[in-house]
Amino acid sequence: MRLLKQKGNRCVLYAAAMLLDEDPDTLVAEIGHDGTSIQFPGLPEPACFRGIHIQEVIDCCMRRGYGLTPIEPLPRSGPQGRKEWALVYDLPELRFMNAVAGSPGIIIGKAGNGGNHAFAWDGDMVFDPNGAKKQLTDILIKEVWILTTLIPKTSSQKP
Repeated sequence: MRLLKQKGNRCVLYAAAMLLDEDPDTLVAEIGHDGTSIQFPGLPEPACFRGIHIQEVIDCCMRRGYGLTPIEPLPRSGPQGRKEWALVYDLPELRFMNAVAGSPGIIIGKAGNGGNHAFAWDGDMVFDPNGAKKQLTDILIKEVWILTTLIPKTSSQKP
């Protein structure tokens, strides 16, 4: 994976470009925008920008024969509308590490300012679009979207 330094606040775009080994401008052309248009004028930067949604990245992946599978570090469930919850797994950290180790993807985590930030992940090292390489333990992770190969549909397969 090649480390790219983002221009402006475009971390999802640059994380996707690193993951797919593409020029960010190629992905902008595919998506149809660069995420920098003002969508919410009453908010400060970068919250005011449209941004790039992970679903737009999934579309770019699918055009290349890949999918993105979300992996949560601490999956939990609970009754709808309640604040009670229980962990889904007895050892969620072990399950998480087994799922993401060696599997490239995009990490959604926390930035230094407390906001969300996207990173590329090569399965071993974190590539921050701000221009630095980091260890997985350096990041407060919300979720990881691992790159998976899609199985091509045959005409006899049901959707």
